[in-house]
Order: sequence, then structure tokens, then C-alpha cells
Amino acid sequence: MGDIALVQSGERIPADMVLLYTTDKAGTVFIKTDQLDGETDWKVRRPVQITQQGMEAPEDLIMMKAAEVRCEGPSKFIYEFTGVFANNDLKESLSLESTLWAETILASQGFILGLIIYTGR
Repeated sequence: MGDIALVQSGERIPADMVLLYTTDKAGTVFIKTDQLDGETDWKVRRPVQITQQGMEAPEDLIMMKAAEVRCEGPSKFIYEFTGVFANNDLKESLSLESTLWAETILASQGFILGLIIYTGR
């Protein structure tokens, strides 16, 4: 937990993560969740706006010194999530829309950066 992972288009999400950055120009990504919930429709996810819009380059995420994510512990309720991203004086609420669950697949082109919040047992 606490590591930042890079995931390319078509790759499986390695752990439960908060989406920090995407190379997608629209600022959204789509994930395939059929391995998780059996649904074949794609789900839209949006990155934390502080990190998506506030960075000159993805590498700037690594330079953040006071950033933290506070969130609920692991839960069997995959359609619910609450948390907060904080960096110095900036705070942003997190919801299900900011998450990427393990074993889902990144369907969007490009890559994403996500903060690992849970790795499993």
C-alpha cells in the first residue's frame, strides 16, 4: 500500500487503487469489470482532480511530499467508497468514481497512475 502503479491500456489493475492521473485528454478512463461483477458494460472512472490538473507531468506525483489518502478499509461492497485526498491545504473528496478495483482491466488508451490502497491478504 502507498505505492504508485503505472497501468497500460489492456492491462489488469494489480490492486485496489485510487486513480491519480490519466493520459486520456478527456480526463476519464474506462474499465472492464466482468471479472469482478460479471457485467460486460464498461465503467467510467475519473482521477483525483488535484493530481490530474495540478501536475505539469506525471512524474510530478512522485515529488508530492505532503500528499495522503484517507479512506475506509476493505469492504465487500464494491459499489461504495468514501475517502479524502489531501495535499498541503488542498483537499478533495473521493468516491467510487475515483477507484480502480483489482482484477479489472484498463480499457482506455494510454496509461494511468494509481495509488495502491489495498493489496489483499
